[in-house]
Amino acid sequence: MKERWNKFLHNSILSEDLPLHESMLNMACLSGAAATAVVLIMKAIVCDTRESVLVLLLLASIILYTFWRQGRGGSQAGLTRYVVCVCCVLLPLFFYLFGGARSGMGAYMVVSFALLFILLRGRAFVIAISVQCVAAIGLYLSNAFHPEIFPQPPSGFAMLLDHLHAILVPGLYLGLLLRFQNALFRREKGRADELSSAKGHFLARMNHELRTPLNAVIGLSYLAKQETDLAKQNRELQKIEAAAGRLLVIIGDILDTSKIEAGKFSLFETAFGFHDMLDDALGQCAPLTKARGQAVEVVTDDVPEWLVGDDARVKQVLVNLLDNASKYSKHGTPIRLIVRVEEDDAASCRLRFDVKDTGPGVKAEEIGRIFVETEKIARDPSRRSGGSGLGLAVSKYIVDLMGGHLWAVSAPGRGSTFSFTITFRKRNRELDGLAGVGDEGAPVDGMRVLVADDMEINRMIFVSQLEGFGVEVVEAADGREALDAVAEGGFDLVFMDVHMPVMSGPEAARRIRALGNEAAKGVPIVALTACTEEEDLKGCLDAGMDDWLIKPASAEAICCKCRKYAVRRAS
Repeated sequence: MKERWNKFLHNSILSEDLPLHESMLNMACLSGAAATAVVLIMKAIVCDTRESVLVLLLLASIILYTFWRQGRGGSQAGLTRYVVCVCCVLLPLFFYLFGGARSGMGAYMVVSFALLFILLRGRAFVIAISVQCVAAIGLYLSNAFHPEIFPQPPSGFAMLLDHLHAILVPGLYLGLLLRFQNALFRREKGRADELSSAKGHFLARMNHELRTPLNAVIGLSYLAKQETDLAKQNRELQKIEAAAGRLLVIIGDILDTSKIEAGKFSLFETAFGFHDMLDDALGQCAPLTKARGQAVEVVTDDVPEWLVGDDARVKQVLVNLLDNASKYSKHGTPIRLIVRVEEDDAASCRLRFDVKDTGPGVKAEEIGRIFVETEKIARDPSRRSGGSGLGLAVSKYIVDLMGGHLWAVSAPGRGSTFSFTITFRKRNRELDGLAGVGDEGAPVDGMRVLVADDMEINRMIFVSQLEGFGVEVVEAADGREALDAVAEGGFDLVFMDVHMPVMSGPEAARRIRALGNEAAKGVPIVALTACTEEEDLKGCLDAGMDDWLIKPASAEAICCKCRKYAVRRAS
């Protein structure tokens, strides 16, 4: 019996699945039910008047109706209207009919106030509580100055029962409330302790995960400077590039996890070239796969070239899955990426991506856990692959947010296949004036590009990479210099840093679009930014920029952007 009672209390009050207002509502109902049961029994013994039994039955009906509605999973709206009607209309009426202040009806007023505070919010709460206050004050003042208009309250044992009820209802409710508060405090303290411990373990693991590639970058940089053999030096530089890419992925996963927990993670849809996105994702993974001697075999259906969606997030999921496949597969073994069209119509298409590795695999009972934040499954006992445990959790969140599905098929010793599906809208390039944008064959050599960035090392990297593609590059150290350069004309593309002294990138873009020079107003401007928030990217577009590139950007990503807008030079 005790176990059933504890289980009932837990499910109706202490359960973590119940919202706080529902727990408090149940407490009010339970205290009212207990007091009502005691007094109903005693009134039945002394054969009290039907009116007193009626009002007690009315309170009992609220309690039963409450649990009936919650048990059926119904809406709160019907229950709220019912309780408000009882509290604001029927109980004040019964207060008048059954003897006023000396009848013990104050207990019902206490319960009605509690129910209104628990159930209502906003304007409805203000109106209902005002009506209740006016009714209570009016009834008690009327009872004080005109007692003759109120019926005589019960006397003797019946009066004692009314006052007993007036004590039991608020007394039991206050006791349950204090007990609930203590239980809630203990539960939240336990959660806080667990969270503190989890954060400690998380920070310790992130410290390890960040320092490992950073150590590789620092150590290999030193070795590369000392090395005289060009072949060995090149291998060391490839390993540095792979470690830097790994460091970037970890930092991105940490930041995305923080955004998800803060509820600030969002998508930003735009038109994009599918093959450009795919090439960029493969380019980001190339340093790691090359360092491990792995080839990525890509098989694609006849996928529409021009799609609408958040290509940056799709690319992030692909990079995470390919990165994991490379880490868990043996050196020199291939990785397969298969992209298929599952559904296709005039307006949209659903794509399925499969990433297959040759790693140690995962047990069937552990597959669900690998998509849970910070869960790290030892797919290989030696932990030779490492991993922060965040990438798959973030990837699943992204795919779910896009209305898709991410899953894994695996078996120990047979490798794993990670698959996800996403539906994209199609975009007609001819109708949008974007014919040729994103075509793989668009040449970039001979383009004249302006790079505006206040950091000299960033400009140096961009210039070296662009010149390697046969692009003529002009540099600008701030927005004012960029504006003056574009005003003179002759540029096919502008890479513009967002945060610069003297004049910011968005402000320079606005002024460029306001120039009288038609060629300057039409030059494509690509924002260089480390921000991935929707409002920041939208702000760049609103300022007149055409596109964006997230820093740090690989040479392949920079080339993709140049190729995307090279067609305008040809036309």
